[in-house]
Amino acid sequence: MDGKEEGGNGFFYYSLAAFTAVLTGLIVTDKHAPWRKGEGSAEFRSFQLNYLVVFVLAFLGDWLQGPYVYALYEQYGFDDGQIGLLFIFGFASSMIFGTFFGSLADRYGRRKSCLIYCVTYALSCLTKHFSSFPLLLIGRVLGGIATSLLFSAFEAWMVHVHHHDKKFPSEWLSSTFGYAVFANGLCAIAAGVIGNAVKDAAHSYVAPFDAAIAMLVVCFGVIAMTWTENYGDSHTDLTSLFKRGLMAMVNDKNVMLLGLVQSLFEAAMYIFVFMWTPTLGGEVTSLPHGLVFSSFMVCVMVGGAIFNRMSSQASTKVLAGRVRVVFFVAAIALFFPVFGGGWRLNYLAFCVYEVCVGIFWPVIGTLRSDIVPETVRASVMNNFRIALNGVVVVVLMHIESIPPTVVFSLCFAFTLLAFFLLSLLTSRLPPSHTASGDEQRQGGAEKSAKA
Repeated sequence: MDGKEEGGNGFFYYSLAAFTAVLTGLIVTDKHAPWRKGEGSAEFRSFQLNYLVVFVLAFLGDWLQGPYVYALYEQYGFDDGQIGLLFIFGFASSMIFGTFFGSLADRYGRRKSCLIYCVTYALSCLTKHFSSFPLLLIGRVLGGIATSLLFSAFEAWMVHVHHHDKKFPSEWLSSTFGYAVFANGLCAIAAGVIGNAVKDAAHSYVAPFDAAIAMLVVCFGVIAMTWTENYGDSHTDLTSLFKRGLMAMVNDKNVMLLGLVQSLFEAAMYIFVFMWTPTLGGEVTSLPHGLVFSSFMVCVMVGGAIFNRMSSQASTKVLAGRVRVVFFVAAIALFFPVFGGGWRLNYLAFCVYEVCVGIFWPVIGTLRSDIVPETVRASVMNNFRIALNGVVVVVLMHIESIPPTVVFSLCFAFTLLAFFLLSLLTSRLPPSHTASGDEQRQGGAEKSAKA
């Protein structure tokens, strides 16, 4: 006997059904949902739909790969040390090259950067056809660069068009972020089904990566045909733009606080992604990974539905104040495995944590759109990820020698510190936000950077 408990699929099916029922109830009873209010003009809804189509295709290209990366490396005969090195290269490349590509997006265009994302990630997927370790390392570097662009250039393009090209009201922006989180949850679930189907049909772990390439090709085509170009600051060289991004963080305490909040929360989140499988799998025989993953994604969607209620007619300051409790709950949920309360309790705590993640994504996007200067938005967003990826790389390099209870204690500490910093940020925000206030912040950051 190995001490594991027979979990059975029944518990996970019932919990998935329960979470789905909660999600359905939230959607049906949400009187403030954008689709009920008919929020926005026809032009806005058309713009929003176009962005969400691209967003879904881009993230499908990412989600289709996730469940099969480790299994493919194992199939190629690599040991745990080599596989760990491959993952570290991905995070390290995002940390090292991400800032450069963020500045490139601001300087040479967000649309071009989104197109580069499609090409770069497709090339990364192509390397999976080969069992050459050096080639796979190159693929991980390309994947790290693509991930940096995915989490910066797309949002920067959308926010610029919303505020500056179309001049839509700021309060409509939160609905786009809410829809994006909801759509991302659907993407993850659909990617699991599609990936499993193509893997079984082709009898190969490479097939999901080919499906991802197909999504990225379609995404490239939609962007090329429907998006116009926009820039942060197109008249400044990359080095100066990078410095201005850093100075915006140094001289504006709100930008710095927001960056720390995001980096700490996401660092804990990415470490959690590596830890939930061994934590649950170490206590349950034949853990149904697909059911657990689907439950997590439904919980993320529950979080997105809760956000729609939290953000209704709320200023940035009010929204940040409301979401503080979410950070605190997320920290407590990550601390449950330290107590050793059993796999059922840990699983339910992880589901609560995923609900918090579902609230976090649109909240942090809304805060970034209000606080981060437009001219260096992509640069600053990738600067945020330097600390995030640095923390994750350090933890992963020592993951085999650190007890799981210590890893989860670190995740608890990161998230709790993010809670305190968010509380400080909330106290510094003005009661309401105006476009002129955003312009003043941008001007102040630019003057500081030039000084």
